[in-house]
Order: sequence, then structure tokens, then C-alpha cells
Amino acid sequence: MKSRSFKLSAMTAALSMVVAVPASAAGSDDNDANDANREADRPHVNIDVDGDQVELEFVNPTDFAWSFDYQVDGEPEGEADDWTRQEISEGPLEGQDFGLRYDTVTLVGEGSETVSVTAEEEVQVRLARGAEQNWYFDWITIEVDDPVEEPATKQDCKDGGWQDTEHRNQGQCIASVVANERSAH
Repeated sequence: MKSRSFKLSAMTAALSMVVAVPASAAGSDDNDANDANREADRPHVNIDVDGDQVELEFVNPTDFAWSFDYQVDGEPEGEADDWTRQEISEGPLEGQDFGLRYDTVTLVGEGSETVSVTAEEEVQVRLARGAEQNWYFDWITIEVDDPVEEPATKQDCKDGGWQDTEHRNQGQCIASVVANERSAH
């Protein structure tokens, strides 16, 4: 499996995004293909990650129809369509089947659509339907960070529980619980 990691410091963005090609992919670095499409004013996806929140902006700068697929944590199950078992005849995905369809965004002509999702582990996106097979890209996997949950009770802070929070010590953790209890009343 190929992968590339992009890390931003927690202080500047509190993000971590890993772009990887699933083992079943044909062996191209598909985020590079998406980036190349963006730079050449072709269909592409802009990806913004904030913790477990992922915003996908699907962009079609052409006059032709393009259809993107995306999945959140492996859901939904793929569904067959008329093209599923047809082989892609050219471009970076040449020789692969068009494959199953998942959640889709279809843009007919110039425009964009934004989809915001919450994921526990990952979001995947690909472009494998449209006018120009040379512009397709296979699955890009975006791994998300687990959101840090605030402790609900003082007991959640004890016995090292504070270490699973963003607090510096047990006392700060307990003080946060007390403050949250006061503001709730």
C-alpha cells in the first residue's frame, strides 16, 4: 500500500490527514492525480479535515457530467449499476472495472457541491465516472482524528482518566467538570 502523510502542528490546525491508496487500488498515487486535476482545471475534490469532521467540496470546472463516489467508515455497501463490470479502457485506472457505486455526487456541467460528514475512522473519495477516463482517480483515504471527549464526572478524571483528556493534570480535569456542572444549572 502506498501512502503519503501530511501533518500540521496541533497548535496551528489540530488536524491530521493521511492520504493512502487501498490495497485493492491499481497502484497510482491518487491524491497526486486529484491535485493534478485541480491544477489543470479539471474535476477534483477539495478536502478539509477538522478532527472527525470532513468537508468534501466536489468541483466540476467543465461543461461535461462527472460523478464522484465517497464512503464514510466503509458505509454504505456498494451497489451495482450498468457500468460496474465494464472495464476502464484508458487513463490511470485502465484495466480496472468501473466498480460499485457508493454515495455519489454528480455534477452536470460547471459547478460544485459540498458534502460535510462525520467519521469515526476514515472517509474515502474517488472519481471513476465521467467524460474523460484520463482524469479519473482511484480512492483517496482520509483518516480522521478521534474527538477528545470532555469528562462527565469527577470520577472520569481519577485513576489516570485525566490523561485521556486535554487537561494537564487531574486537578485541572476535576475543575473543568465542576465548572461544567455549574454552567449546566
